[in-house]
Amino acid sequence: MSAIHAGPSVAPAVIEGRCAYRWHWEDVTLWCSDDAIPGLAWCADHFIAACHRRADAGIPPATPTAVKAEAAARRESDVSDHPAKLVQGDDEDYVDYLGRQADAWRQNPPPAPEGFVLVECAAQPRHWPEYTVADSDFYDAFCSRCAYDSLYDAHVGCEHSHHRAWRRWRITGKIAGWLYTSGLTSSGGSWRMGGGCPGCWTMPKWNRRKRPYILWVRREAWRCLLKGHHWPGEPIIFGFCGKCLPCPDCGSTAAEHHCSPVAAEQARLGVSG
Repeated sequence: MSAIHAGPSVAPAVIEGRCAYRWHWEDVTLWCSDDAIPGLAWCADHFIAACHRRADAGIPPATPTAVKAEAAARRESDVSDHPAKLVQGDDEDYVDYLGRQADAWRQNPPPAPEGFVLVECAAQPRHWPEYTVADSDFYDAFCSRCAYDSLYDAHVGCEHSHHRAWRRWRITGKIAGWLYTSGLTSSGGSWRMGGGCPGCWTMPKWNRRKRPYILWVRREAWRCLLKGHHWPGEPIIFGFCGKCLPCPDCGSTAAEHHCSPVAAEQARLGVSG
């Protein structure tokens, strides 16, 4: 074998006439880039290796035609074992259809690829299927979502146990909003519901970020007053108002208006339509 290249589970570009043999190393899939035997999808080296594996297992020697037939039968078996896709209803929304299809595959997951096993899940309904390497030298894999849920249930309320009673006061949220609109903080804090918290406020932190409000007035309004020397008009885009960006055709400062560039130019030149 002269060269290999790494890629995802599906080859990025399987060139016609190239060997399609693949194998896994850690979290990378390796693909052979040698020329395949005419009529087969394997190169000479991988075909010989397959013959040796068959001989070690006591299977009679395989001809290229037999190997090709076995590969086709294996592909057909993989497709037949895969859960059938559901049919979308005539009046069913496409997003709802995808959700129903995902639920069906989650309850009846596809069989594990060659060399892998399906990870057991004790949840009802089960979590999204996960697969791991079928190797006795590795530790038994577990459902990562089940592990997360068990840790969450064991420690729920731990963070809330450190929250003082003032975090649940209504005046705490009002003070956080006052600090935000005054320009002393760049955010208004956060309010948490869940994870053991019945509704706790987290006060905003002091930092050097730009303040959206300065003295209870939006930063864009100060730009209109100090740089544009006008009272803020209707907002247009990116904090600019209609007075900052008037219509180039008719000079209107309204956010929504209808004008004709041709009529505006005729009016400017004093030409009647």
